[in-house]
Amino acid sequence: MCIAVGDTGYVCRSTDGGETWTSQFLDTNFSFREVKMYDEKFGVMIGILSNRIFITQDGGLSWLQTTVPDSINKLYNSIDLPNDSTIIITCYRSKRYTIIRSYNRGATWVEYDAFYKINDIKFINDQVGWACGSAGYGTDRYFQYVEKTTNGGKSWTRIYQANMGDYGLSFIDFIDEKNGLAASKSANIISTTDGGNTWVADSFYDYENVKSGLMFTGISFKSINKAFLSGFLDKVYISEGFLTNIIDKYFESESLSLSPNPTTDYITLTPEAAAEAKRIQIFSIEGIKMYDGEYS
Repeated sequence: MCIAVGDTGYVCRSTDGGETWTSQFLDTNFSFREVKMYDEKFGVMIGILSNRIFITQDGGLSWLQTTVPDSINKLYNSIDLPNDSTIIITCYRSKRYTIIRSYNRGATWVEYDAFYKINDIKFINDQVGWACGSAGYGTDRYFQYVEKTTNGGKSWTRIYQANMGDYGLSFIDFIDEKNGLAASKSANIISTTDGGNTWVADSFYDYENVKSGLMFTGISFKSINKAFLSGFLDKVYISEGFLTNIIDKYFESESLSLSPNPTTDYITLTPEAAAEAKRIQIFSIEGIKMYDGEYS
């Protein structure tokens, strides 16, 4: 099952690996920032520039806005679901960064003070987790950091810090208590095999990549030998074994051009894109497959 969210309250859902999609609009004046599913039933969505939190317990067929105390009126940033009842969300309010947590699927909430700017969090159980982000020395100089908690977010310990000239670590993911990856939007990747006590910089970072516009948008650490990084410019990268040179291009479509778009009757591929194609599938904006065929 796949669920994706976007602007104007848009939520779409697929149960066949993305072949087809159904969509719904929860509120056309509201845009979602992130959705995370714990399993095929329980999931949470948060909004952009809003304090709204929506919860599903039926796999995204319906969503219920949870009640949050007035004292917790913040802009939400990232979510994690360490088990089938716990929700952890990082927040920002009045120049303060905090973490709110529910142990009962949003029925009640507690709040913990955090530190600096939190871009992402990852918990492997209800007690042990990591957070990454940045803090500024000045207008254009930042340091990146990773902090760790062993008591569910009540307190944190700095386990990594490095000076850098971009906006810090934006994504973090762990597969167990030992092995994790973190990355910045500007193609910096670090990894650990001891729970974050030591970190190794991956050699994928290259100034030429950044100068050419390569920017990461997400990370997913699936197993000890498989990790994915998504980026701008229609690129997805996949690891070739843990802590290798990360990364070969997994998908790229710089030469792809379609016209006219939108269309009602026909569509034309550029010659370069057509020459590279092996199979062509075309979907409508609603996710309905309109064409599927081999190409030679």
